[in-house]
Amino acid sequence: MSEREDRVFEDIDDFFDAIDCYVVASYVDAGPMPALEALVREIPVVATPTGSMAMYLRDGESGYITNGTVTDMAEKIGWVRDNPPIGPWPKIPTQADWIAAHDKVYREMLG
Repeated sequence: MSEREDRVFEDIDDFFDAIDCYVVASYVDAGPMPALEALVREIPVVATPTGSMAMYLRDGESGYITNGTVTDMAEKIGWVRDNPPIGPWPKIPTQADWIAAHDKVYREMLG
């Protein structure tokens, strides 16, 4: 959003359509799933190295991993604003991918 706009989004797609960058500022987060949703939509992500971010976020390509300081986050958000990443975008596993992976492990355990 180029100008600050306070609004309530009725639909998650409307939210993602309205943003240019998704920021994960948390230090402890298992997912975070909304960041993965942003990457699927080819929206750059600026994130701390929490949860699965280091696994899915391609630093400098689909966004940036920060050291967690406000200064570093602000610099990388500015970099995304001035130089939008163009990919390559990571393949994020779908629910079907997770089910297939769990099914494979389960079948291997059964022998």
